[in-house]
Amino acid sequence: MADAKQQTAEHLMDLDQELSALASEWKAARGIHSSSRKAAMHPAYQRMIGKGKAAVPFLLRQLQEKPDHWFLALMAITGKDPVPQESQGKIKEMADAWVAWGKAEGYHPSNPPAPAARLQSGALLS
Repeated sequence: MADAKQQTAEHLMDLDQELSALASEWKAARGIHSSSRKAAMHPAYQRMIGKGKAAVPFLLRQLQEKPDHWFLALMAITGKDPVPQESQGKIKEMADAWVAWGKAEGYHPSNPPAPAARLQSGALLS
């Protein structure tokens, strides 16, 4: 049992590192002035979407630390859009809406639990 928990913890750390690398690749490739829809088609962005719900905590942390255009990825993964109409196009307000949604749904981007804590709480995502 301990081996399985250790392997899962290592997998979560590897996933976080992979998502960080994909985010860096995407940010470097899209440039400053790229449209969000065009940027969302970048292979690194698409691979992040492909990680499914496992990527949500990482994306919410990204929004909390430095708001960026992760909204399309979150919508594609979750099927939700918690951003009020009046906040559309306002990056900080959009990020705040997603972070609030994440907290309400049980994601805690401001204080991500250590992998072992996620294992004990049963909060593993496939």
